[in-house]
Amino acid sequence: MRPKDGAQRGSVADMPVYAGDPLTPGVGATKDAKRLDLKDVKTLTAFPSFPSRTPMPALLAALKGPIAPEEMRGGLGQTYRLGPGAAKVHLKVQFIGT
Repeated sequence: MRPKDGAQRGSVADMPVYAGDPLTPGVGATKDAKRLDLKDVKTLTAFPSFPSRTPMPALLAALKGPIAPEEMRGGLGQTYRLGPGAAKVHLKVQFIGT
């Protein structure tokens, strides 16, 4: 189970192609499930998404620069900016089951 302030790579709601684990389309991501090669995955993005809101306010507050266009803003009730900013983020990535 992911900690409450954890992140996951990919999308939490990218279901136009298929729902669930991007490496195991159509089946559960069990220990024995056949997994796609990363080059064949259609819904895996190159940046993390945050299914939990916990880390986002601090990350967004660190961004400076122009205010993001309305279509790029989320629902956290704070100003969304495009960056950059002076803050540095250490992102620890842990891949489970790949």
